[in-house]
Amino acid sequence: MAFFNYADLSVDHPEKMNRQPFNKENPSGPLELCTCADCGAALMLDDKQKRIRVAVPNVMGYQEASFPKPTYHAFYDALKDYPKPSDGRPVYEGLHPDFVWPEPA
Repeated sequence: MAFFNYADLSVDHPEKMNRQPFNKENPSGPLELCTCADCGAALMLDDKQKRIRVAVPNVMGYQEASFPKPTYHAFYDALKDYPKPSDGRPVYEGLHPDFVWPEPA
């Protein structure tokens, strides 16, 4: 995942995005998954409080080479059916413990 301050990642046609809760366990949470209204492709995560926007290059079709190299893995869930990353970077169940949410835009 690549995290951006809300104002640093813009959207050309927000009217062409469908929005749904990012977390089905917390449908009223602050993050929404934005998908293309035409083809259904995942575009980004959008924060209803206008603090951050998130892109996941390998899932959302972006060129991974254009993104900074990640420094850690976030949101690893040991209960899910996928292996824990083993590339030497730290792995967290949530965001990095030092992460501080920016003020709303």
